[in-house]
Amino acid sequence: KFEKVLKEAVIKKEEKKAYWNCLDKALLDLKNKINTWNNAKKNIVIYGTYDQTEFLLKKIKSFKKLNIVGFLPYKNFNDEYKNKKKIKFPFPELNKNSKFLKKKNYEILVSSYEYLYDIEREISKNFKNIKYFKFYTGYSRDIKLYSNLKKVIG
Repeated sequence: KFEKVLKEAVIKKEEKKAYWNCLDKALLDLKNKINTWNNAKKNIVIYGTYDQTEFLLKKIKSFKKLNIVGFLPYKNFNDEYKNKKKIKFPFPELNKNSKFLKKKNYEILVSSYEYLYDIEREISKNFKNIKYFKFYTGYSRDIKLYSNLKKVIG
């Protein structure tokens, strides 16, 4: 009986860690990186999708303080492919041939969930010497769904 109780306790503890890794970690990592960039006054180019970038602007207070110098859209997509809405941002929209992107005085924030690995491949091919940050991983969940998932799981 003791072994069964111990096993259940271990499973419960590991489940909590797994939930934290898939739900909370991406958001915490993003907020920490935003604070680091804000303190260092870094120039940031967002490379990603319109809907995820809009979500970050609307829902994360410290995001608005970033020195965002441009948005590089990933193929003019939203992560939700059925959503055809194109969103306007308070910073310039860039294309891959923009003169600004030839400079080296910025870092890239990858804002997409769905197309993260496609964007990462493009960065490694086209922006070899530019640092980038992705807050999603292979096991995280979309932070746009965070509060709904937290209700179900938490």
